Amino acid sequence: MIRTPQIDWCWQLNSQLGKLVLEMGEESPFVTAYPTKKLTISDGFQEAFNLEQTECYHQLADVLSHSLKGIPEPVLFHIVTHALAAKSYHKTIANKSWLFKTIDTDLHLSPLVYVQTEINQALGLILDNDNGFATVLLLSESLKLPDQKSFERYTLIKTNVNTLCSAVGEDVLRFL
Repeated sequence: MIRTPQIDWCWQLNSQLGKLVLEMGEESPFVTAYPTKKLTISDGFQEAFNLEQTECYHQLADVLSHSLKGIPEPVLFHIVTHALAAKSYHKTIANKSWLFKTIDTDLHLSPLVYVQTEINQALGLILDNDNGFATVLLLSESLKLPDQKSFERYTLIKTNVNTLCSAVGEDVLRFL
């Protein structure tokens, strides 16, 4: 069970941290991984957690808790909150399909997917799937790329759907 959004929850851009923060009333604020330069909002931004976001929050929590049996609540909360922040405030990103292996699989993907490079694979959550491209929130700690680069957890990746493989089964949790 994931905590329920409250009426006093509020998104704001924290200028000291340079990141998007979810203020949660009496609870400690939740600092997202998203710096100002990756967001569509600017300094001074503040917005209440709205009804549409609350519905999306619960929908994502349901999908993830069914797909990731036994996921701890704090982990579920971090994933859902980052997914919601990305859907709501992240800038559009460019396609990076050339970085990933093409997979011969059917194109009926589950919400959780694996994305694979020549070096390793990682778990992601599809946030958007349109016209043969998917925007994926990276859930694994990192995804190594050639030239000693990597994508870190909660990075958004846009890629062709033929580079994704549905993530199902008991071992999916080990990729978090």
